[in-house]
Amino acid sequence: MRKIAAKAGITAGAIYKHFSGKEEMFGELFRASGQKLMNITESMMGVDFSAMSDEELIRVLYSRVSL
Repeated sequence: MRKIAAKAGITAGAIYKHFSGKEEMFGELFRASGQKLMNITESMMGVDFSAMSDEELIRVLYSRVSL
């Protein structure tokens, strides 16, 4: 946790105010990332990707995905 805190520019104590340990912290990160992915997927349902050029597909991907 000290190394994670140092990379984030905070103290390990600041992390422990929110999480009991690495498992809980990473569990929350994965949960939040999964939720973002579900939201992105739901927002793109019904979009006709077959009509898009490769450049348009890349633009859509980068505009929607920011994990």
